[in-house]
Amino acid sequence: MELNTNILGIICEYNPFHNGHLYHLLESKEIAGASHTIAIMSGNFVQRRRTCSFR
Repeated sequence: MELNTNILGIICEYNPFHNGHLYHLLESKEIAGASHTIAIMSGNFVQRRRTCSFR
């Protein structure tokens, strides 16, 4: 069995996540022809020395 899977990897800081970030993800996925996306994000603190939040 052969798997034809393209995986897109993005190193990012989406805090807070907004429509521009969604556009970036969807366009990148289409350009790469990826079926899956992995987003690598920072830990509990962002570059601006604030805590991360997800709403």
